[in-house]
Order: sequence, then C-alpha cells, then structure tokens
Amino acid sequence: MKFFNWENSANIQTALLQRAPNVIGKNITDEVQKIFYDIKKNKDEALLSYAKELDKFSENTFEIPNEFILDKSITIDFSIKDAIDNAWRNIYKFHEEQLTKNIEVEIEDGITCGNLVLPIQSIGLYIPAGSAPLISTAIMLTVPAVIAKIPNIALFTPCSSFENIHPGIYYIASKYKNIRMFGIGGPQAIAAMALGTQQIPKVDKIYGPGNAYVTQAKRLALTETLTAIDMPAGPSEVMVLADESSDIEYIASDLLSQCEHGIDSQAVLITTSKYIYENIEKTINEQVKILNRSTIIHQALGNSYCILVKNKMDIYKIINDYAPEHLILNVDQPRELLSGIKNAGSIFLGPFTPETAGDYCSGTNHVLPTYGYANSYSGLSVLDFQKRIQYQEISREGLNKLKSSITVLTKAEGLDAHLNAVSVRIGKDEI
Repeated sequence: MKFFNWENSANIQTALLQRAPNVIGKNITDEVQKIFYDIKKNKDEALLSYAKELDKFSENTFEIPNEFILDKSITIDFSIKDAIDNAWRNIYKFHEEQLTKNIEVEIEDGITCGNLVLPIQSIGLYIPAGSAPLISTAIMLTVPAVIAKIPNIALFTPCSSFENIHPGIYYIASKYKNIRMFGIGGPQAIAAMALGTQQIPKVDKIYGPGNAYVTQAKRLALTETLTAIDMPAGPSEVMVLADESSDIEYIASDLLSQCEHGIDSQAVLITTSKYIYENIEKTINEQVKILNRSTIIHQALGNSYCILVKNKMDIYKIINDYAPEHLILNVDQPRELLSGIKNAGSIFLGPFTPETAGDYCSGTNHVLPTYGYANSYSGLSVLDFQKRIQYQEISREGLNKLKSSITVLTKAEGLDAHLNAVSVRIGKDEI
C-alpha cells in the first residue's frame, strides 16, 4: 500500500485520483470478436464448441429443465436456504419502494401528457462462477427483475455439468415462474443472448458482472447488436474515510474485504488520523495472515493507497473526484457528510456498517458503477428493469393554444413540414 500526505502532494493530486488504465487487451478483444462472429454464423454448433473447450461442458442441451431446477433446489442446505430467504426479504423490501408508477398530467384544458411504465420484455442475467458460486449476485439481479415483473428472464451461469451448479443458484431460479436457466457462461453466453441461437433466446438487455472477456462481450453486445447492458464495469473498489474515532481493526478489515475480489481491485483510505495513517499497514499485515486469499490481496494492495488529509473540503474533493463504487464513512458523525457527497455508488455509514452487509443481505444492491462511472451512473435498481413510454392527447382547442409557440419555433428552425402538420388541422388562416 502506498502512502501520501495530501497537502504535500499538490503535484500528483490529480494522478492520485485516477485509476490504472482499464484497457481490454487486443488479444481479448480479438478473441471475443471471433466468438461473436462464430456464434452469429454457426449459432448452437459454435456455442457448444466453445462451451466444451472453455468450460468442459458435457451436457447435450444448454437449457436446464424446470424439473431438474426444482429437484436440485430442494437439496440446498437449510442454513444457506434461510440466509438466501433473509437476503431476499431485505433486498425485496428496499427495492419494492423503487417501483415507478404510471403518471398522467393535464397540462391545461385540452392538453394531456402521460408516462406508461412497463417492464423490459426480455432480459439475460449473467451469474459468474469462476473462483466461487456468486449466490449473492443471483439474488441482486433476480429480485429487482421479479419486482418489475419481467415476463421473460434467462439466467446464465457457466458449468461443466448441470450437477455442478450450486443448489443456491437453483433455489433462487425456482422462486419465479418466468425464469429459464441455462448452463452456459463466459463471453460465448453473452454473445448467444445478444444474438440469439436455436436454443438461446435473444434478449433486450443484459445484466451482471464478469471477467475481462465477459466485460468485452457486453461492450460488443451494446455496440454491435444494440442489446442494452446494465452499466459499464471495471475492477471493484472501495474508499474508506476514517477519523480519530475510528477503530483501526475495522478499517483494515474493510480494505482487505475489497482486495480479495481480485488482483486488480483497489482500496483507498482517506484519514484525518495520524495514528491510523502510521499504523494501518501493520494492522493490515496482521489480519492478512489468517485470510485464505492472501496472495490475491497482496497484489490488490499494490494498487491501493492511504491519504492523510486535514481539510474537510479536501475530503469532499477526493471523494467526488474519485467517485468510488463503495464509500465507507467510518467517522464520528457520518450523516453530516452526506450533503457534500455527489459521486458514489453506495455509501456505508458508521463503524458497524461494513461493505460486506451490502454485498449480501442488508437490502441495497451490490451491482454498482465502478472505475469512476459513479459520477453519472447509479447502482442497479428496479428502474433498470423498466422502461417509460410517453404519450399525449390534444384536442382541437388544445392545439389552438399551442399554435403560436409551434409557429414561432418551426419557422425559427426552418421546418415548414412540421408547421404544415398543424396548419392542415386548424386551418392555414389560423396560423
């Protein structure tokens, strides 16, 4: 971990708040492009070939039968089932409040405008299963889709055999009748749901995290097939703010929990406490000794740093310029800082609110904008599973009330066909 005194780092302050280049290598780009082209041309034949090569896939079909899903879902360990149910309840309760309703507004007599709020008709949910089965991600993606009442949900997760998928994923899939489940993963799964094959339905929008290959596949889905995606993705990150009241053990644990995500993760500590600044590395080293993913953590710590600050306005500048995915305010009065924070994916207030709670079961969503995209993107919500269609209805009297503004503006823009569409309705003499 690197250490900087903010006041003494004026020449590198801007550089401190920038991530390492999030570059998808040419090899990855070329490989994913080849997969897209192959699946577009050869569909299931190509998809099966990639599944066998990359995941050792041994099944004869990609879709997992409903009966199999139900059978495997009841084999789940009771403690895991209870944990999933608790997380589901909490996340459902929070996300249900995000539902947007239809609106209709009478602008004035004869002019009515409205919004129809509808679920996206077909979506794909991608659940990675690299080093661990991401049961929590399956919950985070499925709950808002269920609340939005999506009629067609295709859930994808990689496997060599349907037997090897964690029962927790099956249990989540069994909770909603409109879910179809496919044992396929990687960039080939993204390509299949963006393009459609004989077995895989083409979807309107793709959700879910993944490695560099999956990330590049989502980019291609957006640019080459016009299939929408949830949000841009980069390496996961946390920013922690600590003051003299903070427990250094808590701070170290929060930094380490983020670093175990991957070698490209980043943890940033901002502190006003000289004691924490001088002792955090020792505390981190003590805790990391007992952690299973210490090799990954040490590499991620190489991307991470600690900043000593004095001025409150500097704290706001660092947070808002960096726009962290996760922001932990482990300070004496965290709510007092909220009004000054403009850019963050998700905020955790106080000493007993670790990021872990939000990652699993407190209620908020853990699918969040990374890499600085929190300055313009929000964390996943029910809104991301809905679309809004505007409509309007105008009477002859209402159109008469608008004619003056329409006349002036269409003439200013030189679009006389637009003006003509009004004049043929209310008479040229009225314009």
